Amino acid sequence: PLLTLLPEDTLSDTATPRQRLDFLVLEVSSEYGPEAFDDPGRIWVLLASICFLCFLAQWSLLDTTIKQNIWVDSIKNCNSLCRSHRPIVAASLPSSSGITAGARSASGKEGYVPDPSPVYLRGRYPRRLTICSNAFPMDNITLSTLKKIRQESHSSRESGPDRRPRILCMVYTTHLYHSSLLNAIVSTWAKDCDGFLAASNFTDPSLGSIDLIHQGPEEYGNMWQKVRSMWAYVYDHYIDEYDFFHICGDDAYILVDNLRKYLASKQIKHLLNGGTDGFPVYHRKAKVDRKSPVLRPLFLGTPLPYRGSFYPAGGSGYTLNQAALRLFVERALGSHLVDNIDSREDVFTSVLMDKIGISVSDTRDEEGLFRYMHMNPPAFVQRFSTRIFLKPTLPPLPDGIKKVSKETVAIHLNYNLQGFRKGKYSRRDVEELMYRFHDILRGRCDSSFAMLPRYANL
Repeated sequence: PLLTLLPEDTLSDTATPRQRLDFLVLEVSSEYGPEAFDDPGRIWVLLASICFLCFLAQWSLLDTTIKQNIWVDSIKNCNSLCRSHRPIVAASLPSSSGITAGARSASGKEGYVPDPSPVYLRGRYPRRLTICSNAFPMDNITLSTLKKIRQESHSSRESGPDRRPRILCMVYTTHLYHSSLLNAIVSTWAKDCDGFLAASNFTDPSLGSIDLIHQGPEEYGNMWQKVRSMWAYVYDHYIDEYDFFHICGDDAYILVDNLRKYLASKQIKHLLNGGTDGFPVYHRKAKVDRKSPVLRPLFLGTPLPYRGSFYPAGGSGYTLNQAALRLFVERALGSHLVDNIDSREDVFTSVLMDKIGISVSDTRDEEGLFRYMHMNPPAFVQRFSTRIFLKPTLPPLPDGIKKVSKETVAIHLNYNLQGFRKGKYSRRDVEELMYRFHDILRGRCDSSFAMLPRYANL
């Protein structure tokens, strides 16, 4: 009833909160009589109502965008505060894998299991970004890389295999990057996956993000525990729905069509049927049972040397098939490196895979070029070399842009980390690069437009 007592002038900019309060008290007294303030319980109800009306009066004066930001930030801050005061103990995490407590819904209810189908994703493509102009220039190496990959990516979409392998794409992120990097991923390559999940500390179904429970703090230095919970969560709920599972950070661009074509290729079928490649042959713990009717577990990525073995470089992400995920969770994830707090999730994953006899496979194409680009294109072209491989010894890579595989399946967009710290690229630029990569690769604009001088020779 108090809402009917507010005339329009009480919501104007000229009325102070004290004036509004006095007005409401007078109106309540005249409407319900002086006895309205005799009952203490009624007084508290009236005061609460008056405070709420004052809040509504101030709220109505705010811009719609400001309201949305206040509301979203309040939920995120509350969510983070609750998480920081609710530690998770590994021994008490109930699930079929016995490793993770699952995820929370947007309301905070545990046991949340979303449908990862990309049809539910609602990315917001920024209108302000002019993709095909020089408003945000790119370096020549990146443009040449995209130009080389674009034709193969287009043919992958046009002529796909009869039996398309189903791929679940997974990204680790935080709520800090929902409106930037995660939104860029959802607006571009995420919809090409058969399923998409973003492990975060805030649930947003429109972005595919889930508030995933894991041990330790929500920070980059605890990436291993987050990824550990991701693999366990996917094992608990989605292992039978997909053939392959690709995991990466929120600064990677995945060419899903190229990845799907590669996973359906003869090279992968050869490995699945018990074939070997150059890397597991030299792996002291690699085990391949040629007589087993079960498909071989596959661990795919850019293999980099590490203590007599190999680990998949985490920048571009890495891919597990269903058999590898099942063995990884059932035989290793719950019994090794359980309490470690570390950011080297790619190394730790490889260490556990070693313990069960699974090695990173050779993912080079027929020309000997690496499909998973674990560095940004300029850094990859100028710095990456096969001289780091001592056993097996790999032939040297070609010079320049010839080093890039036209069958590239993933690219790490860490431009702000490797040689680009002097104001040339920033974290915000990585988001816009995601949109530009997508539109160039999809043929929506020409990749050979002119560069500004300070970007021409990167």
